[in-house]
Amino acid sequence: MSPDILRNDMLAAAQAFGKTSRDMVYGEGPAGAALCLVGEAPGAEETRLSRPFVGKAGKNLDGFLAAIRLNRPDIYITNAVKFRPCMISPKGTVSNRPPNRAELECMQPLLLRELEMVSPRGVVTLGNVPLKCLLGAGAAIGALHAVPVEASALS
Repeated sequence: MSPDILRNDMLAAAQAFGKTSRDMVYGEGPAGAALCLVGEAPGAEETRLSRPFVGKAGKNLDGFLAAIRLNRPDIYITNAVKFRPCMISPKGTVSNRPPNRAELECMQPLLLRELEMVSPRGVVTLGNVPLKCLLGAGAAIGALHAVPVEASALS
């Protein structure tokens, strides 16, 4: 499967939530990367630049990667949901919100296809949302912190 086909399928799924190609933030990094990091969803800065983990969380991630001597260009970085889930306050300001169940269920098969395409040796979930997206609603981050899970356990 080509990356273009997968991206088209991701966009088609996101359109069910009123998203357009300008809202999409696809994974980046080399196919065949040894390591894949999966976050929750892009924020405002990621959406503006169409790149994962370039906002505040991205700066933190870059610091952590440098501390353990990993190079970002060697890692595949993506999100469980490829568009920014947001809400509008009564004052009209836009802010991030966690992806809802429908968004996660819609994007989860596409995330699995993405991981299959990249074929990393290891996947690290960056938080509870991507963990549950990959392992199911019963997965608990506290119980699985630093515990290797076989690929066959992915939902």
